[in-house]
Order: sequence, then C-alpha cells, then structure tokens
Amino acid sequence: MFAKRYIKIGAAAANDLQFTDPELLPFHALLLQDSNGTVFFSLCVAEAKAILNGNPVEQIAMLSSEDHLQIGATNLAIKDLFEWPEQQITESINATESGKSTDSSTKRGLSLQLVLIYAAVALLLILMAFYV
Repeated sequence: MFAKRYIKIGAAAANDLQFTDPELLPFHALLLQDSNGTVFFSLCVAEAKAILNGNPVEQIAMLSSEDHLQIGATNLAIKDLFEWPEQQITESINATESGKSTDSSTKRGLSLQLVLIYAAVALLLILMAFYV
C-alpha cells in the first residue's frame, strides 16, 4: 500500500509501479486519490491503453475498490494500492443495491473534482516533460 496520493505507472524506472510489459509506454498512466479518498485513473498519453472492468479507458475514470484494471498484460489489484475509506466502500455497496441516481449537488461536486483532477494531471504532465 502506498502512502502518497498518486501512483505513476509505466515502463520507465522513475515510475512507482514499473512493468516490463512491451505494451506499456515509459509514462503510461496515473492513479490519483483526492482528499475524500476517491481514486481516479488517467492515461498519460493518447497512445496509452488500459481496460477498466472490460471497457477501454478513454478519459479520466473514477475507480472503486472492486474495479478490475488491466494495463497491457498486467492486472492491477486496485483495492491493495490505496487506503479506501470505510464510508466509500459502504456507499458503493448501497448505491449498487438501491440503484438510485445521484442528485444535482453531487454531480456539481464531481464536476468540480474532475476539473481539479484534469488540472493536476496537466500540471504533472508538464512537470514530467521538464523532468525528462
């Protein structure tokens, strides 16, 4: 389990999770956990590919502890990478059981979080460009 709130994934040695899979790019993807414990997944470059729960990832995706993430030939156990808040695990179980949709205030909060995540990812990509 990682203590920091982001995990870099790729083939380069500078990544937190480095894999020798030939399908992985040097800086392939990024996992980011916000202050609420929500985990987001983003590909670092357009050529990068990943599969989340059997579907290709094309944008930033919000993850739950039970999601299955495949990058190249590697399957990642998402629940083992971060500390998942008890409340988030309970909410995801209740949401799947009840089938209720989120209200508009929650959607606005998620939109704001996504904007912040996009900004953070863009900043990290810019910093990584200067690092390389």
